[in-house]
Amino acid sequence: LLGGEENLALALRTKNGSYGSHVFVFKLVCKEWNMGREFMMNCKYGVLQYVLIKTLATIVVFILESKGLFQPGVWSWGSAYGYIAVTMNISIGYALYCLVKLYYATKDDLKDWRPVPKFLCIKGIIFFTFWQGFLIQCLHSFGVIKGVAGWDSEHVVDGIQDTLICMEMVIFAVAHRYAFPHTDYIHYSIRHRHNNSRPSSSSTRDHRPN
Repeated sequence: LLGGEENLALALRTKNGSYGSHVFVFKLVCKEWNMGREFMMNCKYGVLQYVLIKTLATIVVFILESKGLFQPGVWSWGSAYGYIAVTMNISIGYALYCLVKLYYATKDDLKDWRPVPKFLCIKGIIFFTFWQGFLIQCLHSFGVIKGVAGWDSEHVVDGIQDTLICMEMVIFAVAHRYAFPHTDYIHYSIRHRHNNSRPSSSSTRDHRPN
């Protein structure tokens, strides 16, 4: 939307340096980012690290479950679930932090695209459903969720999560209709054609009468 990574890096160089500063606990682990390519690449890799961590965590869970060593919702020093859950929460938190930093640095450039509802719709599906499942597992660990009728507590946990996701997907589908209207892309197409139809300064000089 901003003309690719090169144009984005150039645009970021003009931004206030305060956008590269960090807040909260991130000050302890991240040095200040210089505006421009460094800021852009840190945000990019900060988001992509979640893809790698999620993939590795899925592989580890698959292997442990196949050997009967993975117990969802069990918090103990000898349980893999706690380590994986903490790692995933840190990864998701950092990815969201990078996305928010990039948004604040480019919000004026993207205002015509209404990025906030688009961000909430896409990231809501990914991150909200994860934290929802994490909360349900915590409730199960503390004994709040118990077995019902012929279902044990683990099946009840799975049923609650699956039912909630099915209902939430309907809400997200309606929200997508308003967050991604076709008019956004019509306006972009019009602006793109208008910019391409504009004569360049060199061609204007070449055709200027003597």
